Amino acid sequence: MDPKAKKFIADIEEERLTLCAISYLPAEKVAFIDIAFQLLDGSQIKRNYVKKRARALLLEIYRESIELFFLCGIGTNLTDQGAISGTSTFLEDLFRWWEKATHPPILTTYCQKFSLKIKRLDDRFGRKSIYGINQRNANKGQ
Repeated sequence: MDPKAKKFIADIEEERLTLCAISYLPAEKVAFIDIAFQLLDGSQIKRNYVKKRARALLLEIYRESIELFFLCGIGTNLTDQGAISGTSTFLEDLFRWWEKATHPPILTTYCQKFSLKIKRLDDRFGRKSIYGINQRNANKGQ
C-alpha cells in the first residue's frame, strides 16, 4: 500500500480511537465536517487539483458510509485527502478496514444531527440511505 494511504488510514484509526472515548464533538471537529460537506458541494472548486482529488475521494467514501465520511473529514486534512493515488485499491482497503473496525457511537449521533444536509446530498447524488447511514450498513451492529 502507498505510504500516503497507510498514513491516511493510520490517522483515521487514531481519530476513531479518540471518538470511541468521547460523547460529544468539539466545535473544531464539527467545523471539519462542514468543510468536508462544502468540498462535496464542489461549487468552490475551480482549478485546484488537490481539492478535486480530495472531493473525488470523499465522494466515494460518502457513497459507501456517511459515518466513515465524517471520520475522514475529522481525522484527515485536505492535503492528505488529495494526496491519495490509486483510489480504487485504496478504497477497497479502507472499506475493508471500516467493516472490521468498531464504529464510534458519536458518529451515528452526528449523522442524525446533520440529517437534513445528508438528505439533500443523498437526493443530489442518488444515494439510498436512512439519514445518511448507508442501507447496506444500517443493520450492522444490531
